[in-house]
Amino acid sequence: MKTRHEAAIGRIRVGFPGLMLAFCLSGLLGFLAPNAGASYQPREGSDDETAPLEPMVEGLTNEVQELRAELAVLLNIIEEMRGRMTAMEQELSVLRGSNGTGNGGGGSVDPGGSDPFTLDDDGMAGSGVFSDLGFPADAPLASPEAAFVIAVGLYDEAFADLSYESPRDKINYVRRVRQWAGRTDRTLTDKIVWVCELQDFEMLQGGTAVITVQVVNPTNGSDYWSRPHVLELSRRTASSLNRLHSSARGDLDYVKVSGIFRVKQQVDENRSEEGLFEEPYLVGPFVTFNYEIDVNSVVAGAIVDPTPENGG
Repeated sequence: MKTRHEAAIGRIRVGFPGLMLAFCLSGLLGFLAPNAGASYQPREGSDDETAPLEPMVEGLTNEVQELRAELAVLLNIIEEMRGRMTAMEQELSVLRGSNGTGNGGGGSVDPGGSDPFTLDDDGMAGSGVFSDLGFPADAPLASPEAAFVIAVGLYDEAFADLSYESPRDKINYVRRVRQWAGRTDRTLTDKIVWVCELQDFEMLQGGTAVITVQVVNPTNGSDYWSRPHVLELSRRTASSLNRLHSSARGDLDYVKVSGIFRVKQQVDENRSEEGLFEEPYLVGPFVTFNYEIDVNSVVAGAIVDPTPENGG
């Protein structure tokens, strides 16, 4: 699931076709400008041939001026977009690389560690993927990221000896990927109960709501098991949480999220390796990791230390 900042960067990137348009306009101006300003040289003995061309030259001159104005506007827009993209990339870098802790019910989002997504030399998810998150290795549904890591391991095991170098090999490879993805989706779909740090809560028109949460270790609250995720709530669940949030006067640090976690991987024959800011992430060549969370309830959560006091 994309964060709001990553989605915004994605929207900005689609504006760069405007850059190509600006280059085209610039080239057109370079061609028209010298010709529009040049005086017409009539052939010898043809004094009357200049008059019919004067309106054409004047029209071309006006057209060049209009194109110059449009080009200036486009260049300003492109510069503004570049500035916004740079600022958001810096903000995203801070969000991914901060080493602090989140502030509970506040608005800041902190993944709690270095960049959680790393790639190996082949452009695939390597052993260091989400290495900053402390979810248990034997709990595939501890968080979406835990499910992703399990899926990567299952993929590597299933396709370690297969190649997709030739066209025929690729057809067979993709066919087996489709079958594997269906089986794995069912394996990694189940009920979930997550203790989460509540980082944002927003009621929407119509009575629904969205929350930003980060799954934590329920025994200490300090180990993050996921990155921040935005979840949609039904009117009933939103109303219940709104009452709880109001009674706590905003001092609601942790919530317990219950629901159904469904993995829905997608086969993409055109994606064989990761690219910069490309989501959803690749589990392996030709298959991306997607999921849905059907939230059934959100109630107050608590951190419970299982260690008895005084060692007794």
